[in-house]
Amino acid sequence: MPFPIFISYARSASTEHARALKAALGEQAFLDTEEIDDGEDFPERLLTELLGCSVVVIFATAVYLERRFCQLEMRLAIAGGAQIVLGMADGCDDLLDGLPTSVANQSFQQAGETGRIKKLALDRLALQPATLQRLLSAEQARLIAAAFKEQAQLRPAEQLPAICSFPVGVATSIRTRFVGRADLLRSIHHTLSAGRGRAAQLAGTIVAGGGFGKTRAAVEYLNRYA
Repeated sequence: MPFPIFISYARSASTEHARALKAALGEQAFLDTEEIDDGEDFPERLLTELLGCSVVVIFATAVYLERRFCQLEMRLAIAGGAQIVLGMADGCDDLLDGLPTSVANQSFQQAGETGRIKKLALDRLALQPATLQRLLSAEQARLIAAAFKEQAQLRPAEQLPAICSFPVGVATSIRTRFVGRADLLRSIHHTLSAGRGRAAQLAGTIVAGGGFGKTRAAVEYLNRYA
C-alpha cells in the first residue's frame, strides 16, 4: 500500500535529514534508500509511490537541483497537484531562484527542523488527503507517467564548448521538447561505447528517410552524451 507522504532528496546531500523525518513519520512516509545509476531507468516502484502519495517533502540542496531523478520527482509532484513541503539546507536560501515558482513560493523550514517539517507535512495531508492518482484522471495519470518515464531515460542537455558547430539552421538541444526517442539515443551510446578503453567505435550511421529527424537525433546525442 502506497505511503501518503513521499520524501524526495539527494542521497549524497540530505540523507541524515531525510532519515530523521522518516523516523519521525514512521509508516506514513516513503523513503527510498537505494542508489540509482545515471544510465538506469527510473524505477517503477518510485513512480508508483509518487502517484500514490498526497504530500511530497523536498529537501532542497544544490546537489538536489543537479540530480536528474530528483528533478523528475519534483516535476511529477507539481504536475500531479501534490501538496509540497520544502526543507532548505542551511545557507541554501539562494537556491529558491533555481526552483520552479510553484515550489519556491512555498514557505519553507530549515532541513534540520524535523519536528516542524513533520507537523507541516501532516497538516498538509489533513488538508488534502487525496493521492495524485485520484486527483488525476486515469488518462492524465497514464500520460504523465509515460512522459515522466521517457524523460527519466534521457540525460539532460549540457552547455557545449564554443568549438562545437552545427549544421546551418539547426539549433542546439531542444531539451524537454525532444520526446519519444530516448531508446534511440541510448542505443547509439551503447554502440559507440562498445569496447571503451580498448577499441571503442569511432563512428556510426543513422539511416532513415528525409524528415525523420536524423540530424536532430545526432545533435541531441552530442548535447547529452559528449
